[in-house]
Amino acid sequence: MISVSKRQTTGQTVIELKFLGGIYQEIENQFREMDYEPVLRLFGEEMRGAHYDYFGRRAGPTGSVWPALAASTILRKGHDTILVDKTPLKASLTDPTGTADSVREYTHRGMVWGTRDAKSIFHQFGTVNMPKRGHVGLTGELIDVLVSAVADTVVEGLKA
Repeated sequence: MISVSKRQTTGQTVIELKFLGGIYQEIENQFREMDYEPVLRLFGEEMRGAHYDYFGRRAGPTGSVWPALAASTILRKGHDTILVDKTPLKASLTDPTGTADSVREYTHRGMVWGTRDAKSIFHQFGTVNMPKRGHVGLTGELIDVLVSAVADTVVEGLKA
């Protein structure tokens, strides 16, 4: 409730915002109860597409091109495709339906997305004998997409 009164002694107009705290509490409650799972599931598809692109460009989310394979690795594998030996790592990140190694967990407040492939961590950070080939992560552009989608969800949720 907003009330306007004029103080006789000072000639000032005073606007009193009574019960505004109740409005803020209602907004806080709506915000706390919002369900982000649908927008996060859609974003998961954006993530899958981005990771498909990383493998296609042979570059990670930072834009860094993956170092070429050693001649001995190409000889052993029989091809020079980086981060693809028998495809489980790539498939776990790019397959539209996911694989046994895909991590796709969505809740009303968050998501976990990635791979359980045991080799992933060694490629992501490198080892003494293997160069770093970062292949899991978000670009600044992807972060902007997520922030925008979540902000739109919040605005729509507060309208209700």
